[in-house]
Amino acid sequence: MTMVGDVHVTGVRGPLVIHTVSGDVDVATAKGPVKAESMNGDVRIRVEAFGDTGGVSARTINGSVTAELPAQLDAQVEANTVNGSITTDYPLTVNGQFTGRHVKGDARPRRARRPPRNRERLHQDEESSLATSSGKVRTSMGLDR
Repeated sequence: MTMVGDVHVTGVRGPLVIHTVSGDVDVATAKGPVKAESMNGDVRIRVEAFGDTGGVSARTINGSVTAELPAQLDAQVEANTVNGSITTDYPLTVNGQFTGRHVKGDARPRRARRPPRNRERLHQDEESSLATSSGKVRTSMGLDR
Protein backbone atom coordinates (compact mmCIF):
# COMPACT_ATOMS: atom_id res chain seq x y z
CA MET A 1 0.00 0.00 0.00
CA THR A 2 1.10 3.53 -0.69
CA MET A 3 -0.56 6.84 0.12
CA VAL A 4 0.91 8.93 -2.72
CA GLY A 5 2.66 7.48 -5.73
CA ASP A 6 2.28 5.00 -8.54
CA VAL A 7 2.52 1.25 -7.98
CA HIS A 8 4.02 -0.98 -10.71
CA VAL A 9 4.21 -4.76 -10.24
CA THR A 10 5.49 -7.27 -12.82
CA GLY A 11 6.69 -10.86 -12.89
CA VAL A 12 4.43 -12.13 -10.11
CA ARG A 13 2.88 -15.60 -10.09
CA GLY A 14 0.46 -15.47 -7.19
CA PRO A 15 -2.20 -13.54 -5.30
CA LEU A 16 -1.88 -9.73 -5.26
CA VAL A 17 -3.62 -7.07 -3.17
CA ILE A 18 -2.61 -3.48 -4.00
CA HIS A 19 -3.95 -0.17 -2.63
CA THR A 20 -2.96 3.42 -3.27
CA VAL A 21 -4.72 6.64 -2.34
CA SER A 22 -3.27 8.89 -5.04
CA GLY A 23 -1.48 7.24 -7.94
CA ASP A 24 -1.80 4.80 -10.80
CA VAL A 25 -1.70 1.02 -10.34
CA ASP A 26 -0.13 -1.09 -13.10
CA VAL A 27 0.00 -4.86 -12.52
CA ALA A 28 1.25 -7.65 -14.80
CA THR A 29 0.99 -11.14 -13.37
CA ALA A 30 1.17 -14.65 -14.73
CA LYS A 31 -1.57 -15.88 -12.43
CA GLY A 32 -4.36 -14.35 -10.32
CA PRO A 33 -6.16 -13.57 -8.15
CA VAL A 34 -5.65 -9.79 -8.20
CA LYS A 35 -7.29 -7.00 -6.22
CA ALA A 36 -6.13 -3.48 -7.10
CA GLU A 37 -7.59 -0.19 -5.84
CA SER A 38 -6.79 3.49 -6.20
CA MET A 39 -8.76 6.46 -4.92
CA ASN A 40 -7.32 8.85 -7.49
CA GLY A 41 -5.56 7.19 -10.44
CA ASP A 42 -5.87 4.70 -13.26
CA VAL A 43 -5.87 0.95 -12.57
CA ARG A 44 -4.49 -1.45 -15.20
CA ILE A 45 -4.30 -5.19 -14.67
CA ARG A 46 -2.83 -7.78 -17.06
CA VAL A 47 -3.39 -11.42 -16.13
CA GLU A 48 -2.10 -14.31 -18.26
CA ALA A 49 -4.11 -17.01 -16.43
CA PHE A 50 -6.26 -17.46 -13.37
CA GLY A 51 -5.43 -19.66 -10.43
CA ASP A 52 -7.94 -22.05 -8.92
CA THR A 53 -8.97 -19.47 -6.32
CA GLY A 54 -9.91 -15.96 -7.19
CA GLY A 55 -10.60 -13.56 -9.98
CA VAL A 56 -9.86 -9.92 -10.70
CA SER A 57 -11.15 -6.90 -8.81
CA ALA A 58 -10.14 -3.40 -9.94
CA ARG A 59 -11.57 -0.19 -8.52
CA THR A 60 -10.87 3.53 -8.64
CA ILE A 61 -12.84 6.67 -7.81
CA ASN A 62 -11.18 9.10 -10.26
CA GLY A 63 -9.55 7.27 -13.15
CA SER A 64 -9.97 4.54 -15.72
CA VAL A 65 -9.94 0.79 -15.19
CA THR A 66 -8.43 -1.58 -17.77
CA ALA A 67 -8.28 -5.36 -17.37
CA GLU A 68 -6.40 -7.44 -19.93
CA LEU A 69 -7.59 -10.96 -19.19
CA PRO A 70 -6.90 -14.35 -20.79
CA ALA A 71 -8.36 -14.65 -24.30
CA GLN A 72 -10.16 -17.84 -23.28
CA LEU A 73 -12.03 -16.25 -20.38
CA ASP A 74 -14.30 -18.45 -18.26
CA ALA A 75 -15.82 -16.04 -15.74
CA GLN A 76 -18.64 -13.75 -14.73
CA VAL A 77 -17.78 -10.13 -15.59
CA GLU A 78 -19.26 -7.07 -13.89
CA ALA A 79 -18.37 -3.48 -14.77
CA ASN A 80 -19.65 -0.18 -13.36
CA THR A 81 -19.00 3.49 -14.02
CA VAL A 82 -20.79 6.70 -13.04
CA ASN A 83 -19.20 9.10 -15.56
CA GLY A 84 -17.61 7.10 -18.36
CA SER A 85 -18.04 4.29 -20.85
CA ILE A 86 -17.80 0.50 -20.68
CA THR A 87 -16.19 -1.47 -23.52
CA THR A 88 -15.24 -5.12 -23.80
CA ASP A 89 -13.62 -7.44 -26.33
CA TYR A 90 -15.47 -10.44 -24.89
CA PRO A 91 -18.82 -11.70 -26.12
CA LEU A 92 -20.87 -11.39 -22.94
CA THR A 93 -24.20 -13.07 -22.36
CA VAL A 94 -26.20 -10.54 -20.36
CA ASN A 95 -29.29 -11.59 -18.43
CA GLY A 96 -31.72 -8.76 -17.85
CA GLN A 97 -31.17 -5.18 -18.93
CA PHE A 98 -27.88 -3.71 -20.11
CA THR A 99 -27.43 -0.06 -19.22
CA GLY A 100 -24.61 2.20 -20.37
CA ARG A 101 -23.16 2.50 -16.87
CA HIS A 102 -23.48 -1.06 -15.57
CA VAL A 103 -23.06 -4.46 -17.18
CA LYS A 104 -22.97 -7.92 -15.68
CA GLY A 105 -22.51 -10.82 -18.03
CA ASP A 106 -21.22 -14.32 -18.57
CA ALA A 107 -18.01 -14.71 -20.56
CA ARG A 108 -17.94 -18.48 -20.24
CA PRO A 109 -17.77 -20.57 -23.39
CA ARG A 110 -21.13 -22.23 -24.13
CA ARG A 111 -19.76 -25.68 -23.23
CA ALA A 112 -18.77 -24.44 -19.76
CA ARG A 113 -22.18 -23.03 -18.82
CA ARG A 114 -23.48 -26.37 -17.63
CA PRO A 115 -22.64 -27.46 -14.08
CA PRO A 116 -19.34 -29.38 -13.95
CA ARG A 117 -19.33 -33.13 -13.29
CA ASN A 118 -17.46 -34.50 -10.29
CA ARG A 119 -14.15 -34.86 -12.14
CA GLU A 120 -14.41 -31.57 -14.03
CA ARG A 121 -13.49 -28.17 -12.67
CA LEU A 122 -13.89 -24.75 -14.20
CA HIS A 123 -10.49 -23.27 -13.43
CA GLN A 124 -11.59 -19.69 -13.98
CA ASP A 125 -15.07 -19.95 -12.51
CA GLU A 126 -14.65 -16.60 -10.81
CA GLU A 127 -15.95 -13.09 -11.09
CA SER A 128 -14.10 -10.18 -12.58
CA SER A 129 -15.35 -6.94 -11.04
CA LEU A 130 -14.31 -3.55 -12.44
CA ALA A 131 -15.56 -0.17 -11.21
CA THR A 132 -14.88 3.56 -11.41
CA SER A 133 -16.85 6.68 -10.52
CA SER A 134 -15.23 8.99 -13.03
CA GLY A 135 -13.56 7.25 -15.97
CA LYS A 136 -13.90 4.48 -18.51
CA VAL A 137 -13.91 0.73 -17.91
CA ARG A 138 -12.37 -1.63 -20.48
CA THR A 139 -11.79 -5.37 -20.65
CA SER A 140 -9.60 -6.67 -23.42
CA MET A 141 -8.38 -10.07 -24.51
CA GLY A 142 -4.82 -10.82 -23.56
CA LEU A 143 -2.59 -13.30 -25.33
CA ASP A 144 -2.95 -17.02 -24.67
CA ARG A 145 0.33 -18.48 -23.53
